[in-house]
Amino acid sequence: MSRAVPVPRPAGGRYSESVELGRRTTLLIALVALSRALILEIGGIAFVYLPKAYPMLVPGYSPARGGFWFNVLLAPWAHWDGYWYLSIARFGYAVKESAAFFPLYPLLVHMLGDSLGVALLLSTVAFAVGAWVLYQLAAEEAGTRAAWFAVIALAYFPVSFYFTSAYPEALVLALSAGSLLMARRGRFGFAAVLACVTSAASVYGVLLAVPMALYMWRRHRPFTSYLWLAAVPGGVAAFMVKLYLTFQNPFMFKAVQHPYWGRRFTMPWVTLYQGVRQAYVYFRNFTSYSHLFALGAPGNTISNVWNIVFFAFGVFLLVIGRRYLSWPLWCYSFLVLTVPFLYPASGVPFMSAPRFLLAASPLFIVLGGYIMERPWALRIYMAASLLIGALLISLFATYHWVA
Repeated sequence: MSRAVPVPRPAGGRYSESVELGRRTTLLIALVALSRALILEIGGIAFVYLPKAYPMLVPGYSPARGGFWFNVLLAPWAHWDGYWYLSIARFGYAVKESAAFFPLYPLLVHMLGDSLGVALLLSTVAFAVGAWVLYQLAAEEAGTRAAWFAVIALAYFPVSFYFTSAYPEALVLALSAGSLLMARRGRFGFAAVLACVTSAASVYGVLLAVPMALYMWRRHRPFTSYLWLAAVPGGVAAFMVKLYLTFQNPFMFKAVQHPYWGRRFTMPWVTLYQGVRQAYVYFRNFTSYSHLFALGAPGNTISNVWNIVFFAFGVFLLVIGRRYLSWPLWCYSFLVLTVPFLYPASGVPFMSAPRFLLAASPLFIVLGGYIMERPWALRIYMAASLLIGALLISLFATYHWVA
């Protein structure tokens, strides 16, 4: 009786594509896991050994407390705005100040279990999804090699610890990058839905209408296709309804910016002058690490120094970005950087600039392409990111202000 000889699978086709997809997904998960482990290790060591400031709490919310490992591994990642998001997840919009924080992230935390562990797990999973989606987008824009460098640059960016904190940055990354990817592929219905959901997590979601419109124009889509753009601000509209029912003011998220958070519309040249001046003043007066890891009430004025550096880095990526990005993605990145530039905070003009840079995810495609063409750039970037990142992670973990 003859035995059947197995026929080898062809090199091409769906099978090889599935194998390659699985390999890339595994590598991306490993990359995300290694970067998160490094962040947790640095943060835990800093929390144990470095001086801590007093935590800035929110009305009616007390941070969860636990044993040694809880305090080392989980507690450091819910500071500052994280307290607000956890408070909203538990109590809703109980005070006017909370209206500055968009509802999608705390709503998901509330639905999934309303705890710090749930919030951090949600952020970490969202970051893994966002890194995978950004890889797909970067591969179509600049090639697979540049895409790998883009994900590496994002995972080890000095403030990428926000992707594992009780903040919505990872959720915004996953949703906005997904919307941009769908728009680039001409699937505008999916892109509009993702943009709509993004706008419930961040005001930057509304800006996704611009690259969508540009992609439609490039594809010569009929006028009826542009009706999808009306769905983009749906998340903000739902939030405004909630604010009206709660505070009788649908624009409360904007009304609280100046009285509670010090932000108001300012001409860009004024913002630039104030930002450079404040950075120079605090850099000149810096004498020792005690300025950074001060005891007592934490301050945010020293952040003027790195705020201007990160903003300048974002501008540099924009300047060289047209070589690596299509117009829709470049315009979106430009708008993301423009919004905080037009709404500076009193005393800290570029407040949260490092964190806002994370929302301009296409800029990491630019960074990936730039690194790909210059092998020396990866060594410099990684060395600088690890050093600066260790400092900023340590500050954040010990209740000091970063961004």
